[in-house]
Amino acid sequence: LSLSRVVADTVPSGVMKTAAEKMAALIEAPGASCLHLVSTPEEMPVNEAIELATAQRTRLRMASGLAVINRRLAPLVSEAEAQTLAALPHEPALEPYLRAVARRRDLEQTQAEHSARLWSALDRPPVTIYEHSARLTPFQQVEWARRALELAAGTSRGHQA
Repeated sequence: LSLSRVVADTVPSGVMKTAAEKMAALIEAPGASCLHLVSTPEEMPVNEAIELATAQRTRLRMASGLAVINRRLAPLVSEAEAQTLAALPHEPALEPYLRAVARRRDLEQTQAEHSARLWSALDRPPVTIYEHSARLTPFQQVEWARRALELAAGTSRGHQA
């Protein structure tokens, strides 16, 4: 993202400098472009998004766009349902299901922690797009995401789709 500016500031006058200056002006123009950050709620993608956001604030001459947390798992069970499951008497036939629910809740918690870390590092709240079940067609999934992004583009608070 900064290459055109580096080239424009480095090369001598000529065709290459003129082209690089035009590209840099386009990238740096607040009305023409902005930097949208998209991350899944996992450690490495969140780290990379935070690094890019830091570069955007400190080195890049680009306006901020939306921040998106994509493919976050929606809660499998509510807190009340989790408490009910925890209170069930020990039944060997239920153990595989209870372990699966526990693993899923652990993953949801990990994703929540990564999402919170990204949110705290940004100068804008992220839009969260939840992973939808297989019951939705690909078109419906895209429509969910489109609506979430359209709403976010016109608001200053994060929206959850």
